Amino acid sequence: MAGHPWVAPDESYMVFDMYAFAEGVQTSKLFISFRQENGSWSNPVELGKDINATGTELLAKVSSDGKFLFFQRKVDGNTDIYWVDAKIINDLKPKELK
Repeated sequence: MAGHPWVAPDESYMVFDMYAFAEGVQTSKLFISFRQENGSWSNPVELGKDINATGTELLAKVSSDGKFLFFQRKVDGNTDIYWVDAKIINDLKPKELK
């Protein structure tokens, strides 16, 4: 089940978390989907093991200047905010949309 979508101001992509169960435990990972030329959304692409490090990542948003991707991660019962360079978004974008 997908949740907490954040859509880019130009609607070219959206970042969202997706819930799953692994060995009876609920997990959450971050994905991105890109707007295609026909207006539909691409299949979700996982943001990768560096971002989805613990299986408790959610609530992604991009800074207003487009430079940073912020998200929440829960580790040992504590939730904190993390950030990475938003260039990962362009790196994950399909070649035909670049």
